[in-house]
Amino acid sequence: MMKIALERAPMAFWSDAAIARTGYHLSKILTSQNKDIDQAVELATAAKSTLTRLQQFQPMGNVEPEDEIAQYDNLQALSDGRFTSISLLKYVGSR
Repeated sequence: MMKIALERAPMAFWSDAAIARTGYHLSKILTSQNKDIDQAVELATAAKSTLTRLQQFQPMGNVEPEDEIAQYDNLQALSDGRFTSISLLKYVGSR
């Protein structure tokens, strides 16, 4: 399902942040299932490249760099359908 969504993302006008976040999560799933490792590495590399490029625009600048899930969640705008996931909760109160 995530693969299909990711393939259709450009046609659905997904933001770069949304595509990176989806690619990151899909790479983690593929890796945990030991499936399509080459594709998982490719997705993770593309996601990391986008994260690096967009990091300066993060709404909360206090997210720790090693907290990758929170980094990707922080990039995804609420107006694009992101909810405040539990990965960001620890940073909300520390602002």
